[in-house]
Amino acid sequence: MTYKESLHNCLAFSPKDYSLEKRDAFIYGIIVGWDDESLQELANKFRWGKKQVDELKQLNAEFKNPDIDYIPDDYGLPEWAVRKSAGDYLEIGAHLATRDGRVCGNALVNKIVGDEGYSAEVITDSGNVKTLTVGEIEGMFFTPRFVADINEVREKFMLTL
Repeated sequence: MTYKESLHNCLAFSPKDYSLEKRDAFIYGIIVGWDDESLQELANKFRWGKKQVDELKQLNAEFKNPDIDYIPDDYGLPEWAVRKSAGDYLEIGAHLATRDGRVCGNALVNKIVGDEGYSAEVITDSGNVKTLTVGEIEGMFFTPRFVADINEVREKFMLTL
């Protein structure tokens, strides 16, 4: 178990109510995170403005995944994206930004392959198709931030499922 998982579990499974005190609520928000409804209630209770709420969401996103940049709710999407990604490497259409352009360019997840679902077929930005394990994908690409319409990409490179 990592130190982050230990911290998360200490707070998440504690009998303490972390919503009673402002500082406790903020710490809980960083490590565990609040759902949108609870966060709005806390913002009203502790008089947090949009800036503080966005900061808390950013800190939580960075705590959970330090290599993904937090994208504010009001941030626009790139023209090719249909939505923000949840950060799942095996999400169909997930945009995979390369860690090292000398090894491989950017890619998109085309489909999940294998019975176990631990591998994916990816399409690179030059149209090459590769089958990679989750470990290989995590090693070669940053955590996905956006999702593209995979059908448009398949059409562009004349690929079939």
